[in-house]
Amino acid sequence: MQRSEGLSALWLIAILLAATAIFWPALSGPFLLDDLVHFPKLGFNGSVDTLRKAYEFIFASGMGSGRPISYLSLLINDNTWPTDPRSFKYTNLMIHLLNGVLVFALARRLISLHTSEGRELNLASANTPALFIMAIWLIHPIQLSPTMLTIQRMTLLMGTFSLLALIFYLKGRWQLQSNITRGYATMSLGLAVFGILGVLSKEPAVMLVCYIIAIESTIFAATRLPRPAFWNLWYSFFILMPLALILGYFLLQLPQMEQLFVKREFNMGERLLTEARVLMEYIRIILLPSLSSSGPYHDDYLISRGLLDPPTTAISLLAIITLIVGAIRYRKKYPWGALAVLWFFLGHLLESTVLPLELYFEHRNYLPMLGPIIGIVMLAHTNAGRLRKTLQFALALFILLESTVSISSANVWGDRALIANIWAHEHPGSVRAQLDAIRYWLDKQDVARAKDFMNTAIDNNPNDAGLRLYQFLTDRCGNPEQAGLGGSMDTLRKIIPHARFDHASLEGIRFLVSGIKSGRCRANNQEALELIDLYLTNPRFKNINSSQAILYQEKSSIYLRQGDLDNTIKMLDLAYKAMPIYTIALNQAYLLMTAGLSNDALRYIEIARLTKPFSPGARLWQEEHISEVEDAIIASMNDN
Repeated sequence: MQRSEGLSALWLIAILLAATAIFWPALSGPFLLDDLVHFPKLGFNGSVDTLRKAYEFIFASGMGSGRPISYLSLLINDNTWPTDPRSFKYTNLMIHLLNGVLVFALARRLISLHTSEGRELNLASANTPALFIMAIWLIHPIQLSPTMLTIQRMTLLMGTFSLLALIFYLKGRWQLQSNITRGYATMSLGLAVFGILGVLSKEPAVMLVCYIIAIESTIFAATRLPRPAFWNLWYSFFILMPLALILGYFLLQLPQMEQLFVKREFNMGERLLTEARVLMEYIRIILLPSLSSSGPYHDDYLISRGLLDPPTTAISLLAIITLIVGAIRYRKKYPWGALAVLWFFLGHLLESTVLPLELYFEHRNYLPMLGPIIGIVMLAHTNAGRLRKTLQFALALFILLESTVSISSANVWGDRALIANIWAHEHPGSVRAQLDAIRYWLDKQDVARAKDFMNTAIDNNPNDAGLRLYQFLTDRCGNPEQAGLGGSMDTLRKIIPHARFDHASLEGIRFLVSGIKSGRCRANNQEALELIDLYLTNPRFKNINSSQAILYQEKSSIYLRQGDLDNTIKMLDLAYKAMPIYTIALNQAYLLMTAGLSNDALRYIEIARLTKPFSPGARLWQEEHISEVEDAIIASMNDN
């Protein structure tokens, strides 16, 4: 037994070393996608070097749980911007390796509980399949996305705490047979502590309850693991009630949620139809990984406009219904297959249904893909004789296949030139992929190639205002000795009022306004004001409160620079009306104070004080921030 355990430990270390070697080339890659949205917050106030700045960085997000654990973890690597992505990616990789060990521990315990049938628990007997599960899950090329998209530290930490909670649940589930008190305490403590930490890392940790439902209704239903006294009460309180609360919350939000789709090119029904195809695509790349399927750029994914538009929509829906119905019907006869199906689809319940999120991201499979992997491995392990050896050999070949794909993919993730060109060619309809290539070739001062990618992007996305604005910015804010990409105000006047919503436009407006102020951009204030007004005529931008607030704030900064205090305050009033944030009112108070209008300034101090904090964490610093400005106003009044 000791020799077997020692050999398993060596294999575990070998898998960890192999995963490290395979993923290592990707560490040299750049920040991508949302990395460039969140990481600059490290430098908004110079750097995060005081307790209040740390509070503001960790608790600034007003969405969902705020994800403070994830933001706090980023300060392990750096506290300022710009910064080096390698350190963050290295920490992500270490967390992923830790999660691999937790997957091994979880799989080993789950398999042992199934085979014990109420007798003595023999964890060592499950080492071989658990190692296969760990290896396949850890090295899969899909895992490059959550590991090398640096802000997906959120997904990794959510995975860590979710896996720990599930391990505690399985440990307590076994303890119930000999010590009810200890068993319930272990399960309850694990779910409460690690579940909460998981949600504070990223909201999909609430899917913990779904994973437990999948285990209970398949593996333990087939094993007939005894259920002691008070089981129904515990299960109702810790599993069914949280699930009911989650479902009830979303049902209540459904009438308002449709409004949130205004920034998308699809409505709720179309998203549900499209996600059927997305889920089947996820299954395909889990079971048959390929280099062309790996990467973060999927904003070109074809939207399903109906059951037969495209026809694969209906086929995918039928396949999903068949899989789920079959899993439920045969869950006791084929528990591992049923677990694979239910774990995967329940794990995607939050991010692949009614929420107005983007359609396709590989990192959403981080935990859901564990179900199909367990099912595949146990299909091989539960057979006997020559068939078992043949299937295990097939698993080894699969690990070799995914390792080969992961090695090639990691080399792309780690090389900006390959990122810019390979992913742009693989996704000609992706605005993000094309812009990445455009920026790369502009940095190389190869305007001709940059124009080729811009033309590809515009041909595939003629209704994207962000692309046209980027063209304009390269002409007006780029190197005056280098040709731009051919943008013009006339083109923007035609495109913007009817364009689809895109965040790049808002970032472009911010860049233009700040560039005019610094002298970096060869445009004037009137052009900037006209562009902002064009966006405000577009209902897709104007009907989104956050977008409207940003545009009015940018207008206010232009008026302020022109010395027009009245219009500056009016624009900030409109920004506050669109999105009541105390910092807007506080900015108005400060501007009025500097103009000698102290009484008006105090009125805005009161508005700021009455403003509801935009996130739970904002309570930690909002009053202190307001009091600082209020004291300055009172001091200026006393001086006068």
